Amino acid sequence: MKDTVEAYAGHMSPERPRVVVWQGERFEVAEVLSRARLPGGHWFKVRSQGGEIFDLIYTTATGEWDIRTENQNP
Repeated sequence: MKDTVEAYAGHMSPERPRVVVWQGERFEVAEVLSRARLPGGHWFKVRSQGGEIFDLIYTTATGEWDIRTENQNP
């Protein structure tokens, strides 16, 4: 299973991440802790219902997500 993010797309795409699929496991997003627009994309810091923290970077040109955990090295 590919690492990806399921997100709600309202007036901007993506507007709110709902599910993170990472290393074959689904994590329901409980809270968006921070968000920012980036040149060419969006960044979100989210907390899952299980307490895991993810940094999510969406690249508009490719429509792809980069998913990192707080304890993962870049």
